[in-house]
Amino acid sequence: MAIQNVSSLFKNISHFTNVKSKNLVMVLAFLLIVIGLFFAHKLWVNYREQSAQYDFAALMTEFETVSREKDPQWSALLEKFETEYQQHAHSSLLPYYLGYKVQI
Repeated sequence: MAIQNVSSLFKNISHFTNVKSKNLVMVLAFLLIVIGLFFAHKLWVNYREQSAQYDFAALMTEFETVSREKDPQWSALLEKFETEYQQHAHSSLLPYYLGYKVQI
């Protein structure tokens, strides 16, 4: 009896997929596209954050170098901070850019 129930279940599933296969394929394709877009967005955000971190580290090195000079060129460094601030406006490092910009 259990074998007949399992067999009829598989027949029902097979019949459903044959009848509704076009809709099922469209739903699966849509889900795959949504999942792909989600991971593409995650990769893009990670790349954006990595770029902001790299640029911020370079500015930090330059800030330390300029702060040790006898006659520092703060205006050039401030301009670089403003440029990087605008370039990485959606980064999570934005408050740090502002913090160092205020120190200059």
